Amino acid sequence: MKPAGRLIVTFDVAPVAPLKDEERLWPDNLRRFEQLFTVQTVRRLLEVVAGHFEVTPDERLFDLEQLTWDDVHAFWRAAQEHDARNEPLREYLALGTVLQRRTVVSELTTAASFEAYSEGQAALLDRLRYFESHAHRRLHALEQSRFAAPFRLRHRGSAAYRA
Repeated sequence: MKPAGRLIVTFDVAPVAPLKDEERLWPDNLRRFEQLFTVQTVRRLLEVVAGHFEVTPDERLFDLEQLTWDDVHAFWRAAQEHDARNEPLREYLALGTVLQRRTVVSELTTAASFEAYSEGQAALLDRLRYFESHAHRRLHALEQSRFAAPFRLRHRGSAAYRA
């Protein structure tokens, strides 16, 4: 991107969601891989890009800090009424902004790059473990159910899958 160029950024935000079964606590300022942004993760994103774009971590986040689940659901109920739709309420709001690149940008160090990749890897592994655990619980429930009795469930780890 050229100096003084503009970058359009969009992302989905929501209040911090309660932990699901088998989810581990995660630092508030770190975004899990497929999870929505929260005020803390938006602030961190702005902090990280502040060396490259004309933005500060405290920029215009007061309204986002006050966001509740009632606000999110009220927005989607109003949208349903206005559009005469009857789809389920969504659990996020979409936000966007335009960031202007600084004319002089700070260099990204090798250490900062390594830290970012390591953080992303940890987030991916955390979610992989969560979904793997969830999949095993579901498979066990299916294998125990009467519905599955006449069928032999096949999954990658089983001998039946390889046969």
